[in-house]
Amino acid sequence: MSEGQKIEEIWMRAIPAEKTLTFNNDGIGQLSLFTITGSVKVKLIAIVKTNVASAAAGTVSVGIATNVDAIIAVTLATDLDAKEIWHDTSPDSEIESLDTIRGYLITDGNDITLDILVGQIDSGVILFKIEWSPIEEGSILVVVP
Repeated sequence: MSEGQKIEEIWMRAIPAEKTLTFNNDGIGQLSLFTITGSVKVKLIAIVKTNVASAAAGTVSVGIATNVDAIIAVTLATDLDAKEIWHDTSPDSEIESLDTIRGYLITDGNDITLDILVGQIDSGVILFKIEWSPIEEGSILVVVP
């Protein structure tokens, strides 16, 4: 099997991973979700497990360091209620079309982060489910503990 065929075979297999993020009075900044070495293809699903609370009108987004809302746009944290699927600025549903889940190509080892851009996030839990595939040999995605 050629190197190109190996990469193509790997590309076709999605590798699942998940990260549960529990907020505990977190202030403005980045919270790492997944580290990436090399280049990968990803699909991310965020499921709110418990209501997210913020007394300071906190906002959150998901992206990479150079584009903090590339995956999920900036959202008012208090709009994130239990059982909702968070994929845009208006998380309001417990059912979404599979077309809602977009895929992304992430290169140069950019890590996936949740960004608190305004205020403080007091509490709440979000489950991040991801499916990923390496684009090039040696690429890997790792869940940040």
